Amino acid sequence: MIQSDTNTCLLCENEQSLIPIKQHFMCSECLDEGNDWRLAQWESWFQKRISRYLHLCHKCLKTDDIEAVHQARVTGRKIMALLQFLNVPKNHSVIKVLKNIHSLLNPVREADVFLETFESRNDKVHQQLLKKVRKKRKKLQKKLQQSLPPLIEKASRRLSAFSAEELPFYALSIDPEAQILLFENQFNEKIERYKQSMDAYGKRAPGSIKALHKVRIQSKALRYMYAELGGLMGQDFSKKEKHYKDIQSQFGEINDVQDWLSKLDRYKNKLDASEEEMAAVEKKWQNRLKVLLEEVELVLIENRAG
Repeated sequence: MIQSDTNTCLLCENEQSLIPIKQHFMCSECLDEGNDWRLAQWESWFQKRISRYLHLCHKCLKTDDIEAVHQARVTGRKIMALLQFLNVPKNHSVIKVLKNIHSLLNPVREADVFLETFESRNDKVHQQLLKKVRKKRKKLQKKLQQSLPPLIEKASRRLSAFSAEELPFYALSIDPEAQILLFENQFNEKIERYKQSMDAYGKRAPGSIKALHKVRIQSKALRYMYAELGGLMGQDFSKKEKHYKDIQSQFGEINDVQDWLSKLDRYKNKLDASEEEMAAVEKKWQNRLKVLLEEVELVLIENRAG
């Protein structure tokens, strides 16, 4: 872009020290102020999320604190979604420690969801499965209490160091709007892969289910990304957040039923129930999964931010 006598700063109309920004100009002073504001927003957001995350992780050490486990996973995913948005490498130490914590929290949350879902069921197979999952939940809690404290300490050190030493570089080196378009394009690519597998092999084929799972994971990341970007960018992304939340919700029961079938397969040789009773439950869940998979409808999203 060539500077002329008519060029002025987009914000203050200064004609000196102009820097081309996309199709406009900004003076160096306004650009510095804008960068300071952007960095302050990121630093404030990060400090709040770190504090809440570590607090929730400590609460998870209490016996059977179901909601703490759930909220810790949600907060951790929000942090990871924004780290991904900032182009932080997947093998970065701060992401690794978050993933290690979630490897402890995830099976606990899956057990809690199962217990909540079937606690009122009285038939033999469900009651037997509940006993097995309760027993497993207690073991998972003991593992959590043993393994989580040092990971919390490590996470605290690494998150704080990242915020102080690396966050300014990442926050000021990205183009937020370009990042949004990139992530939405990646989401569309995952939908395309799912549709290709679905067209070739059907919705219930293992490859289609695997591709659909990747769509679900990406929709969850985008939901959390948009939930947090509104305050960081001073824009209203509520429609985008709802869009991806709706997509994620569409897959929620699919994931749950797959987990039920996995637990039944894991414990069926240890259940005090007849093969006919277990087969009936398995058939019911398999049929439900087939219906849910056939009901999936996905459309490509428009590639524009906001």
